[in-house]
Amino acid sequence: MDLGVHGDGISADGAWFVPYTLPGDHVVVRPIGPHHALPLEWRVRASGHVVPPCAHFGACGGCVLQ
Repeated sequence: MDLGVHGDGISADGAWFVPYTLPGDHVVVRPIGPHHALPLEWRVRASGHVVPPCAHFGACGGCVLQ
């Protein structure tokens, strides 16, 4: 998995943009569009995940790289 310019993870085959994922994650996804998917289950979680410092993360969408 790679990281896209808008902060979404990119699947190893380049077919999907997956929010809330990082390089090193292995996830099961649900497609929601031609090139977008949502993570359903983490099989492996990358060590780079941290608790976002902003209480509004995920609700407002202003800080995609938190």
